[in-house]
Amino acid sequence: MKINLNLFVVSIIQILAFSCTIQDHVIPLEPDIYISGSEEKNGIHSAKYWKNGKEVILMESKDRLLTEGIAVRGNDVHVIGAKIDENWSVSALYWKNGERITLTGANPSYLFDIKLDQNDVYLAGNTDDSHAVYFKNGIAHILSADKHGTATEIAISGNDVYVAGNLFEGGKNVPKYWKNGIETDLVSNSQNAYTSGIAVSGSDVYICGNETVDDKTIAKYWKNGKEFVLTGASKEAQATDIFVSGSNVYVVGRNEDGTSTYWINGIPNLFSDKAYAKSIIVSNSDVYVAGTDHGFVHSKAAYWKNGKTVYLTDANHQAGADAVFVVSR
Repeated sequence: MKINLNLFVVSIIQILAFSCTIQDHVIPLEPDIYISGSEEKNGIHSAKYWKNGKEVILMESKDRLLTEGIAVRGNDVHVIGAKIDENWSVSALYWKNGERITLTGANPSYLFDIKLDQNDVYLAGNTDDSHAVYFKNGIAHILSADKHGTATEIAISGNDVYVAGNLFEGGKNVPKYWKNGIETDLVSNSQNAYTSGIAVSGSDVYICGNETVDDKTIAKYWKNGKEFVLTGASKEAQATDIFVSGSNVYVVGRNEDGTSTYWINGIPNLFSDKAYAKSIIVSNSDVYVAGTDHGFVHSKAAYWKNGKTVYLTDANHQAGADAVFVVSR
């Protein structure tokens, strides 16, 4: 049997073109967006998280409840937070899939961050006797046994554990970071400053924080110890979290006049004049920020995607969002 070669080639080209057309019109799945936060209704406080806007209540109490971080792996949702009673006694909280998990080896007063790496769970905070600590799979690792301090955020890169934090030295807060327990100063002891976030990309370590000058603050970040100033001195300026994607450094916080802002390589992107932004993550070039939108009567839990506001609660009760985690599908 003879084959018409020209017809065969044309048919193959048509099949390939049709295949490309189908691929070009495939609509990518929307990511799953997880936000942790809290709400108060009629004197009852609740710690919760939202998955794509649907709330999951973790705990309810007459005492104040807060969340600080959320992380997801597979079907497992991890959330950290705190309970503050009427005597201002603070207890750290940690849930996995809604079940409260007890930590061992040191009693944490507060947990500020959670990260997942393969099968390991890492938490950062401070002990009830005010020492900086991180936990790996529930086991405590004290970072500042001889000084009071706090571990504010943690990052994992390969086999290395990086923790940002602060120690109280000479009557001042001195920002630090630890790599596998080895301490490094970010500023001189003459400066009063504190860290709020850490990210690691390759061999580069990025930390955001704030320097206090009299009664004002200066938002900034450090790359491998080199300082990058984001704002002038102001009572409103603040850097609250940092994320690195490729060659871009994202820092979220507030500029000098209090407007919520995220900076990309130092360039400000203003997105709200009445919000407090706490957490930032970048996924598929989209920028997600979690925070609290301050209304005239009540605050609302919210997140922003590329600067556009998505409300999680209404204005009938006090609520706020504290952390964001995005899972691509």
